[in-house]
Amino acid sequence: MRKTLLLLCSPFLFGKVKEFSQKVEFGYFGTSGNSSVNSLTAAYKLSLPLSFKSEIALFSDLLYATREGDKSGERYRGRVDFSYYYTTSFYNSLEVKFLRDPFKGYNQQYSFSPGVGYEVNQDLHLILGYEFRRDNYTMASSKHFNYLKGSFLHKKSLTSQNSLKTTLDFIENLENSIDFEMELETSLKLHIVNDLSFKLSFEYRYDNLPPPTKRKFDTVTKATLVYKF
Repeated sequence: MRKTLLLLCSPFLFGKVKEFSQKVEFGYFGTSGNSSVNSLTAAYKLSLPLSFKSEIALFSDLLYATREGDKSGERYRGRVDFSYYYTTSFYNSLEVKFLRDPFKGYNQQYSFSPGVGYEVNQDLHLILGYEFRRDNYTMASSKHFNYLKGSFLHKKSLTSQNSLKTTLDFIENLENSIDFEMELETSLKLHIVNDLSFKLSFEYRYDNLPPPTKRKFDTVTKATLVYKF
């Protein structure tokens, strides 16, 4: 068993390390006077090639908001992505995610998603896989689920330093077809100077069977500064 696990993980763990890149994002919005609203968002991303065929990426972000002094939003996310290329187009992917979002009904959410990806070109990726997820709800007992998962990733270069990126994820419960979710995120990145950019992003999430008392859809709009180093 140990030899099998080592064999499966070895493409991700071994190889000559090449250059890596890091990004940090920060955004703030606030009003005072007739209304008092404050919103803070921050993110960090690390991309690390392990070899010419494999790479790993780590991502984390937070969103915190208050309205009239009361907390109105709180979200913490973390994600680790592994990929190993067998050809210039086909690759294996592995995604591990964590979410805490009590305003959506989740104390914690953990997911594990292996899949197979196809790189149509440098700007377009398609991924089909499986997702195991455990949800620890704020107002219900914990449950685990098995999903079929599909992902669409597209990045369009507007100029040499400006781009538009779109990610679409869709999951469907393998045991209950009316339990499905869709998550869309699109972002526009505009270069300012040197390694500093401005990013405007929009997120839309639809859950056909949300946690108790929660709405089926949710949106987030963010404006942030991005520094790459």
